Amino acid sequence: MRRSGVVLALLCACQSDYAEAPVDAGPAPADDAGDPIVDAGGSVDDAATTPEAGAPSDAGADADAGADAEAGSPCPIGFELGTSGCVLANPFVDPSFTGVPAGAWTVSGGATMKTDLGVARLADVATPRYHYGAVAQSIVLPPFAETGPLAWLGDVMVVSSKRNDYPLVPFIDGVAILDARSRSSFVGTWSDTTRVCLGEAAYGKKTNFLVSTGDLFDRIDVDDFRVVPDPTCPRPGVLANGDFETAGGFQIAVPTTINVVPGAGTNGSRAAKCLVSESGSNGVMFQAVSIPKSGVNAVTMRTYGTGNVHVLLDQRELVRLRSDPSRTTQTVCLPRWTHGVVSELAIGCAQDSFRAPGEAPSEVAIDDVAFAEVAACDGDAAVTNLGFETSGDPVFGWFVTERAGHFAGRATASPRSGSGYLSLQTSPDVCGSVRPWEPRATLVTTVPAFTDTEGPAVRFWYRYQPDAVSVATVSTNPVHRHELAPATTWTQHVECIPPLHTGSRFTLHFELDGRVNGCTGATLDVDDIEIVPDPTCPSE
Repeated sequence: MRRSGVVLALLCACQSDYAEAPVDAGPAPADDAGDPIVDAGGSVDDAATTPEAGAPSDAGADADAGADAEAGSPCPIGFELGTSGCVLANPFVDPSFTGVPAGAWTVSGGATMKTDLGVARLADVATPRYHYGAVAQSIVLPPFAETGPLAWLGDVMVVSSKRNDYPLVPFIDGVAILDARSRSSFVGTWSDTTRVCLGEAAYGKKTNFLVSTGDLFDRIDVDDFRVVPDPTCPRPGVLANGDFETAGGFQIAVPTTINVVPGAGTNGSRAAKCLVSESGSNGVMFQAVSIPKSGVNAVTMRTYGTGNVHVLLDQRELVRLRSDPSRTTQTVCLPRWTHGVVSELAIGCAQDSFRAPGEAPSEVAIDDVAFAEVAACDGDAAVTNLGFETSGDPVFGWFVTERAGHFAGRATASPRSGSGYLSLQTSPDVCGSVRPWEPRATLVTTVPAFTDTEGPAVRFWYRYQPDAVSVATVSTNPVHRHELAPATTWTQHVECIPPLHTGSRFTLHFELDGRVNGCTGATLDVDDIEIVPDPTCPSE
């Protein structure tokens, strides 16, 4: 129940920030007794009856379904009677976090219900390290054919921030439906409404809805969750203006280095043309797309020229394509976690290294971008690199970030097996910097379904040579990161994956934290990652 402030509407599907990958966040810490941490104001009547962390409350879905299905209701499920007929109902129970009815929300991690303020507070300053706040509820939305495109909205206030940007990530059935990051310079006021377009997987069934956050701030408050019609959201299976013959479709981030020009495309048609400058800067174009649940598993395009084409989804690089003068048809496989969700498809061009002064600029034309179904793209083998055997810059299939002086990339000196491994290294030259961008690596893949008695787990081998202040972590769920023990030789580690990720998108995140003064340099190496069933992990 937002009291006051300015609301700034943002269409998150159009936001871009290619400097740093987002940190997932979600269910988490408990007190010494093992009970979920619940604010004294209470999101439930008593902590013992709180649903298990990570298992959203069914209150919303059950209440909505029951109310709309009552005999004599003139409206179908998911709608309510308005002044001009049946209108879309808000699927959330207690959307303003008043605590009425009790138990409508599941809170976990560093999340508390501030019922006196009518907000949910995520990642309070008292939250233990690496436990991020989340709120969750089960909801039901009508079929897409009855509603058209919908968007989720939530109001956000940064209570206290380390920086002026922060991640706020909604999940539906364990799938992050968009990296809903927005920026705010209005600390202490209601400054942003986060808007996220919903994909095909969200419609026509009961879904588990969870909103979580990361570690770039001390505290934020969220309020007024709702779902509204939004004709600006993409329709499933539509990739607009991929031949560049009309207006609309891709937005161009850097018009000085990429433009749509006549004569550059197939048979003299229009195409997007990139020109890489002497500094090596690249042009990027992007659009929000709703990838359908079935019938599409790839993006195809024609490229022509001497530059490289980078293809990203939700700011995570999928592949770098080599262009040549022969107008080659390129195929980019889409991982299974993209099916049924809205993602930001970005295409850019750049050299792998800076050009020498006076060297001719690299050029590449891009045309006929389209969705396709390609037999070679079935499954995730074409887009994952769990053993680091596929070479690429910096690591094929992974999103890596680093600050100059640190290192995150593929190494070949001493793998556990094969020819390569992931290596994260901190440098004392930049430890303790204001914005260190510690080395980290993120992979998005799909968790297969296992048996009823075995839950999903990630199994990998690592070496960790710490210094006095470094922390190496692995993250397998939206809210908790596990600290890895020092290991001078290759050591196996197994980490359970929350079962809500089964069959959908899963983010694996490794990080070597060198943010504090006094570091002398540390190294974390990872190899031979597997997604496997494990009888010690929960299956539901």
